[in-house]
Amino acid sequence: VSNRVLGYSIGVDGTLVDHTADVALGQQDFTSSTSGLSDFEMSGPKAVAIDLVNRQLFVADTGNNRVMVFNITDGATTGMVALYVIGQPSVFDNTAGTSQALLSQPTGLDYDHGSNVLYIADTGNNRVIVIGQTDFNTATSGLSATKFSAPQGVDVNTNGDILVTDTGNNRVLEFAGNIAANGNSATQVIGQVNVTLGTSGLTDSTLNAPTSAVWDYSRGLLYVSDTGNNRILAYDVAGGVFDGMSATFVIGQSNFTSGSAAVAQDRVSAPASVVTLDIVDEVGGSTFDAGARENIWVSDSGNNRVLIFDYELPATPTAGEAIDVIGHYSTSVSAIGTTPRFTNAAIYSGDSAPNSFSFSDVKKNYVDTVNHRLFVQDNDANRILIFNLDASNNLIDRVADNVIGKPDFTSTGNTVSQQSFSMVDGM
Repeated sequence: VSNRVLGYSIGVDGTLVDHTADVALGQQDFTSSTSGLSDFEMSGPKAVAIDLVNRQLFVADTGNNRVMVFNITDGATTGMVALYVIGQPSVFDNTAGTSQALLSQPTGLDYDHGSNVLYIADTGNNRVIVIGQTDFNTATSGLSATKFSAPQGVDVNTNGDILVTDTGNNRVLEFAGNIAANGNSATQVIGQVNVTLGTSGLTDSTLNAPTSAVWDYSRGLLYVSDTGNNRILAYDVAGGVFDGMSATFVIGQSNFTSGSAAVAQDRVSAPASVVTLDIVDEVGGSTFDAGARENIWVSDSGNNRVLIFDYELPATPTAGEAIDVIGHYSTSVSAIGTTPRFTNAAIYSGDSAPNSFSFSDVKKNYVDTVNHRLFVQDNDANRILIFNLDASNNLIDRVADNVIGKPDFTSTGNTVSQQSFSMVDGM
């Protein structure tokens, strides 16, 4: 673990200036990696969030049980000190606690620019600040409308509605509207018929250890990574979220009662995240409007790949099979037109070392629709691969154009430098 956050410069065209980090937060230089407790040091940071209006950078300094806040109005510099910390009385304290002023192993952050609110997944206290407990002095896990058990995901939509992936209770909770008081009750629950139940299940209305949930704003859909059941469930929430509602369609299984892991064109293994985006009709050249086509990008972690599904709306699959895959191809060229290998799950697609077209334990993926790039977190290789997309956000080819965390596409091992990562946890 390098105990730092690295910053990279982006050019006016939205692409990386180079592959070398310009800033290291948490260390005084690019070759140090020791953990520490001070106004600039960190211990196992897990997540970052940015307030673009007030120019503040938030870092979940998990090992020190706090969130560090940096003023980046004039940019960031290596070894810069935090403006202040959240979760501890001073920058030299790191005792975990349960109160209005203390945190315990925060692992997730999300900043809502609409209401200027920072949401913190305070994992050790089984709460999302300030949701999940009736007051700031309680940290016990629980099963109710106001309690969580090891929550792992938070997502906020433009209306201020909050989704909390309550992993230990096999459910997703919705908190409608902006949170205004401690101990708020969830307004609806997905995965259970009511908020007093938390058993796992394998149906169109139950979940098993879900790890993330995301709103699809433009389509009126909600996607849940039902990791324990090796599938993605999609819910039609255009009319609202309802207790125990049934999913509209499933990705990764042929029906709602199958949940085994497999490697195939229509199967997944322990999916970790989902990204959705509208695409442009490659034939007609026009942008699809509401009620038409979108792509769904699934990080198929257990199969070391990213699957791309093409669906029509209303929310019904056009087919049960992925239309494309990144990470496994019949040749190392991996160009558009080469044959995808939907039955290969080997790390690095069978190669003995990392390369520019495959992964080992892919976790998260993110699509930058403005600058047309796909970022894939290649966890075991301690790197992030970047694939350029065309102006319509379609893949140009299946070979990464850039890598962050390594000096090149074939390097292995964990080193501490201006160009490297070790166990990257957030993107």
